[in-house]
Amino acid sequence: MPQLRQSPLRSLEELERRDTPTTWVVNTSDDVNIAVDGKLTLREALLAAITNSAVGDAAAGDPTQEDVITFDLGPNPRLLVITGNGLPTISGGGPLRIDGSLPDGKIVHIDGSLVPDGVPGLIIENSSGVVLHKLTIARFRDSGIIIQNSSNVTITSSTVGTNPANAIGLGNRGHGIHIRGGSQQVTIGGTTPELGNRISANRDSGVRVEPDSHSVAILGNIINGHGTLGIDRGIEGVGGTGPTGPAFPVLSQAHVTPNGLVITGTLTGRPLQEYRVEFFRGNPPNASGHGEATTFISSIQVITDANGVANFRTPNLPPIISNAAITATATDWTTQDTSEFAANILSKRTGGTVHGVVFRDNNFNGIQDAGEPGIANAQVYVDADGNNTFSEGEIIVSTNSLGEFMFTLENDGNYSLRQLPIEGFTTTTPFPPAFPVIGGTKTTGISFGNRVTPDGGTPSGSVSGIVYRDLNQNSVRDADDPLLPGVRAYLDLNNNQRYDVGEPTGFTNADGVYTITAPINRTYLVRIESPSQLTPVSQDAYSVTVTDGRPQTGLDFGLRAINRNLLLGGPRYAVGADAGGAPIVRIYAQENPEPLLTIQAFDSQFTGGVRVAMGDVNRDGIPDVFAAAGPGAPPEVRVYDGQTGMLIGTILAFEASFRGGVFISTADFNFDGVTDFVVSPDQGGGPRVRILDGNSLATIADFFGIEDPNFRGGARVAITDINRDDVPDLLIAAGFGGGPRVAAFDGRSLRSGATPVKFFGDFFLFEPTLRNGVYLAGGDIDGDGFGDLVAGGGPGGGPRVFALSGRRLIESSGADQVVLANFFAGSSASRGGIRLSMKDLDGDNRAEIVAGAGTGDGAFTAAFRGSSVTPDGEPTSMLRMEVFPDFRGGVYVG
Repeated sequence: MPQLRQSPLRSLEELERRDTPTTWVVNTSDDVNIAVDGKLTLREALLAAITNSAVGDAAAGDPTQEDVITFDLGPNPRLLVITGNGLPTISGGGPLRIDGSLPDGKIVHIDGSLVPDGVPGLIIENSSGVVLHKLTIARFRDSGIIIQNSSNVTITSSTVGTNPANAIGLGNRGHGIHIRGGSQQVTIGGTTPELGNRISANRDSGVRVEPDSHSVAILGNIINGHGTLGIDRGIEGVGGTGPTGPAFPVLSQAHVTPNGLVITGTLTGRPLQEYRVEFFRGNPPNASGHGEATTFISSIQVITDANGVANFRTPNLPPIISNAAITATATDWTTQDTSEFAANILSKRTGGTVHGVVFRDNNFNGIQDAGEPGIANAQVYVDADGNNTFSEGEIIVSTNSLGEFMFTLENDGNYSLRQLPIEGFTTTTPFPPAFPVIGGTKTTGISFGNRVTPDGGTPSGSVSGIVYRDLNQNSVRDADDPLLPGVRAYLDLNNNQRYDVGEPTGFTNADGVYTITAPINRTYLVRIESPSQLTPVSQDAYSVTVTDGRPQTGLDFGLRAINRNLLLGGPRYAVGADAGGAPIVRIYAQENPEPLLTIQAFDSQFTGGVRVAMGDVNRDGIPDVFAAAGPGAPPEVRVYDGQTGMLIGTILAFEASFRGGVFISTADFNFDGVTDFVVSPDQGGGPRVRILDGNSLATIADFFGIEDPNFRGGARVAITDINRDDVPDLLIAAGFGGGPRVAAFDGRSLRSGATPVKFFGDFFLFEPTLRNGVYLAGGDIDGDGFGDLVAGGGPGGGPRVFALSGRRLIESSGADQVVLANFFAGSSASRGGIRLSMKDLDGDNRAEIVAGAGTGDGAFTAAFRGSSVTPDGEPTSMLRMEVFPDFRGGVYVG
């Protein structure tokens, strides 16, 4: 011991009285020379504290009396280089506070570069009430700090692994902080910025919490640059949580909007509990896919529902650049346990501003000419639901004195603006076209012209008609021809065969009826803007003269489908893990191996697999995600927004008692612009096929796809336009236990109350003796405009891909089976089958074959270029990737 009686500090006898807190002041950076008058090393201070009543006053019966070790190094170096076998262990009591604050604002740096291998920095063992504040602990040959069988330990404002200047190469050779041995009530950092620690560049994890320890709150820290995980709750080097580790958040989107950063996601934890979710900017993810934290962004409080789920959307957080890695943690506010870091997502700039004007259109041309003033206090709104009527919750603004307006929109998407009527005026441009907002853009030039209504009376005249889907293309509206709402009709003033802003226009209502107000007496050309994938059968324009206010009616337009998605499938596809994997769906586009979106489709405990398909149900032009539950759960189908990943809706495909799994496929059967979906059961169900209206959820058709109602292997369905009539047709195969039998049904016959009609008799795609069914897909591989039939081996079979010409099947009534493709999409030795989908990934108007690994064959997807497909030999591979690394159970694609 040093000669404390000759030092300026109180004598050892005084310290042992234990009736007041004890303070030791370390006043030398030396760790070698001890027992020097007037000098106290850190080693000596720790030994004195440990010797005196086993740290602090807890043993003396007063746990409120906190002993303190502080530092006054004067002009001495702030670097304390530790030698020998390291510092003494803080053991057996408390409370004790070690405060490394220095008078000049700097902090003490404790360096372990000279200790032997296996020696850590500070060890806190069997103690309670220890506080470490403003210390740097670096370059030790084991962990920086070890907390063993201790409680009420707090570490704040410290650096573990790097020095205060953040120099690299100073990490400890173990974990930054290692918590073990039943430790509890440990706080690392805090809820205010100044309490956070920097834990960086340590060889193993930043903070390792063994499964035997709990109530460890890790708040507001910078944790990055480690060899394994930033926060590890018990499974070394893996992105999972340990047996006692809380669940981490699943982040969906990080939008960089004009108003700031908005993050959405889901937390699944304990029911009806409050959690603090902290958000960080991080580094690229480590091998687990989980992030680390380089900058603290902000935090929110969330409360889980009765199922333990909290979907969250942050308010506008401080702005951040695009393509920054974003991660998060969650802390259970009751147990004070913090999760590992969430998997990284990248921030994306979204939304933008929209500027326009409302003006007095004196010459009715829809353009603000010189001398036409703006109209103040007019109201303009975002028509979010597309009904051309202001609805509660829609954004609305008023014009300024110049008639100008401005919207700030947070999310990317296609937007439509509408103006509320102004008394005494008639709008000359009531329906400006929709416009895209993406990546923080500024959109200008949106204008609303208004003319004075003469004497408050009616306009000069009107034209009207009906727009309908002409199913049999006879140019006559038959009783079963669907009416088409939301279609624009317009007066083509300059006869350029397209709608221009300012041209009089109207939209069809729910009954398919449009009415256009004609501003003056004259002859007009009446046209419509055909919906996507539809075109007029014969009449594409009417020439009509409006006079004396007389309405001109009966100007009907019959449309036929040109649905290329039936043949090509679009450029996006979804991938879901099969049984045994997490219920995760990832969305990809074209040849990009990076997912656009990752969605947790079902509760995290469900491992029955997720079957997937895509289709637009909210009419925003972006395919949404259909996720159907595999075996072990009720036959639930969930639909998620393809842009945001948020849940749109849920439906039970069959009775709730059925637990055999559901197959899903999609197309617009009733041509209302909303994707409908087809469901069929998996094993244990009959070969039943249901087509459900994506808008109303009403049944469009419900029948047995295989003519054996006693069969209980289920059915698998694909959709394409096999006969080139622009109507979705069904391809149906027997499920597991059935032969490779295929039936093809005419989409025109798939109506409620009607009997489905087959194009030709059923036939076997593979050897009739096989009893594992087939997986089906449909799409135009050869570019002839007919959907082709594509099949993959079922479970127990090889990953064989086999395609037949749809055109030749139709023209020969199924007799002529012309092979387009015949190859293996994986190892011929595999016996998990192969799942298929058809997508035009390269934009060449030929469908690519997208394949997903069968059961036990990994989690890969592979895409084969449609233009390279031949009757024999493997086509050109566009991509091949493992979607869910380390998972071997197979995937579904759609």
